Amino acid sequence: MAFGETFARSVHLLLRGTLLLGLWLVLSQQSLADRLSDTYNGRKVLADFMVGLAKHVTWPDEAFAGSRSDFVVCVLGPDPFEGSLAAKFGGRRVGPREIVVRVMEQVPDGGFTGCHQLFIAAGLRAEVKEILQRLDNLKVLSVSDMEGFASAGGMVGVVGSGNRVSMQINRTALLASGLTVSPALLRLGR
Repeated sequence: MAFGETFARSVHLLLRGTLLLGLWLVLSQQSLADRLSDTYNGRKVLADFMVGLAKHVTWPDEAFAGSRSDFVVCVLGPDPFEGSLAAKFGGRRVGPREIVVRVMEQVPDGGFTGCHQLFIAAGLRAEVKEILQRLDNLKVLSVSDMEGFASAGGMVGVVGSGNRVSMQINRTALLASGLTVSPALLRLGR
């Protein structure tokens, strides 16, 4: 083998190794993420999921202050969507109601009156039981990507990584809420 061929082969192997190492770093970082909201792509998927979820649930009229009231999606805790949820919902409607996104750093003094869909950030794990108790008797769909959310009493737990999403549905909590859930949504959840 001539010097030029050996050098070219060495450069090729070095580049190939560098690309493989880079790919491994990206994939291993993705697999280390505990929640969808931990990665940029995961946040995009989760925002899309939240939009789709609103289409499969019907809220009774008494969940709204009036016939022209907005449909309010609340995010409790540090906004894992980094504003992307408001962009996804921008200009959309649930039935005749315009969708508004409201981010709350902490539980508001007045509770969750006015919220219809509530995403609870995973950073509030220690407070989740108390938060869910405050939702009792309210027509609010509770959603989170924290591990074990549905088994802790939440309605929809979203699990996954990358572009894959699955749901853990707490049928008891959903049925007790007075919300009407499409059979398709119930079939999709585990």
